[in-house]
Amino acid sequence: MTIRIAALLCIASCLACSRGGAGAEPIPHPDLAQATDDLRGRIETAREALDAGGDGAHGRLGMLYDAYGFHDAAAACYRNAGALDPGAARWPYYLGHLLRARGAAEDARDRFRRVLELEPDYVPARIVLGRLTLAAGNRDGAAEQFERAAAVDERHAAALAGLGAVAAARGDHAEAVRHYEAARQLAPGATSLNYPLGLAYRGLGQDERARELLGRRGEIPVPLVDPYLGEMRALRTGMLAHHTRGTALAAEGRDAEALVEFRRAVEADPQEPSAHLNVGHAEARLGNLDAARAAFEEALRLDPEYAAAHYNLGTVLSRTARDEDAVRHYEHATLIQPGLIAARMNLGHALRRLGRFERALDAYNAAIAGAPTRADARRLEGLVLIRLHRWVEARARLELALTLLPDDLELRNVLVRLLATCPDRAVHDPVRAASLAGGLAATTPTLDHAATLAMVAAANGDFAAAVRIQRQVLASRGDAPSVVVEELRRNLSLFESNRPCPRPWRDDDPTLQPTQASRAP
Repeated sequence: MTIRIAALLCIASCLACSRGGAGAEPIPHPDLAQATDDLRGRIETAREALDAGGDGAHGRLGMLYDAYGFHDAAAACYRNAGALDPGAARWPYYLGHLLRARGAAEDARDRFRRVLELEPDYVPARIVLGRLTLAAGNRDGAAEQFERAAAVDERHAAALAGLGAVAAARGDHAEAVRHYEAARQLAPGATSLNYPLGLAYRGLGQDERARELLGRRGEIPVPLVDPYLGEMRALRTGMLAHHTRGTALAAEGRDAEALVEFRRAVEADPQEPSAHLNVGHAEARLGNLDAARAAFEEALRLDPEYAAAHYNLGTVLSRTARDEDAVRHYEHATLIQPGLIAARMNLGHALRRLGRFERALDAYNAAIAGAPTRADARRLEGLVLIRLHRWVEARARLELALTLLPDDLELRNVLVRLLATCPDRAVHDPVRAASLAGGLAATTPTLDHAATLAMVAAANGDFAAAVRIQRQVLASRGDAPSVVVEELRRNLSLFESNRPCPRPWRDDDPTLQPTQASRAP
């Protein structure tokens, strides 16, 4: 989720330091000249308590600084609080999170270990320590932390997800699937689990299930209820506070509640474009596309050069079959933010739906330039070249793509089909198609992959095998589009007549020329 909080809450210049007592580390107090009156008053009150030597004053001031992004000052306060109250777990816990955010992973791990010496059953600390330990390559140490977290709460989704990550790192795909599936049962809205779970299913050879999950990869994390962080973040007020609470609710899949918070953020600061953007996100997730469009349009009214708003408005327009309008916003987004690969991909999708294949190819090429190993961009580049009958170029680009991404079955399928059926004799290569098709046949083929295998068999003169496979494909076609079923039957007739398939796809095949706006991500 995109958020642009005003710089006054993110960038602090140190103009003054106070010691807060003998032996205490100096605290680099930030300049509050640009802060709101409410925030300035709250921090000044907390500073006065610190200067007066009140119990816990270092920690309370640190929490307030932390809540508003003044992290250098917060870290000094937390270190002082920990020295003054070494039996309290919250101060090393907060400091550990700040160190982790700065990339000081080893120091952060030390702080979380200290927290667990003081509070062995504080599950969030075990989860974070487990993640840091796994990132450092210590699988056994990470497993120990996740197992101990699960022992405290056997239904803790984050602990189960951590065990899944450890199993995946060990190459134990079956165990990874078991833990990830258990985590998904407890946290069905955590779309961030889809990608690692899809990879684990791929490792088991269950490619259809893998593709389904990989296609639904998302960014919503496994929820982690954290009382200490909750207390600190609750200190935020105003637009930032509502944004923070809304983001946390959205991460838990509680979209209706998140929308309430995002609307309150708009009420608190109606001139902040990011607040309207967040409302649009929540409305879109709830299926309220008209309301989402209005929110994105308001964000653009406030900031016409807001790339994320252009991108999101384009996506909503695509979903409501307004690709012509969507294209303008995707293009504007890429002009403002050239590295926004998702906008380039959606631009390509919209142009394909409009039949503008040359321009779609340009969009996918730009996406590849920014993300050379992005498999879907490489596959779609090949499909568009096939649709344009640029056969030689299609083969060259797909061969390169498969060299870069040898395990991607969708890329392999497109190249195999092209080699087996291309009408250009310079590209037609049934023998190489058969050698590459082994990668498709080694798993349980999807409907599309099985149809490709039938084409390969026919291209190599084994029409009996082609007929057998094609009949199986038709028997298991399910709810495939009528144009696809028609083509499958036409190809069966060819194979029964001992004739190979003359082309990879018909020009009007949905694979080459999608017609539904819902295909846009």
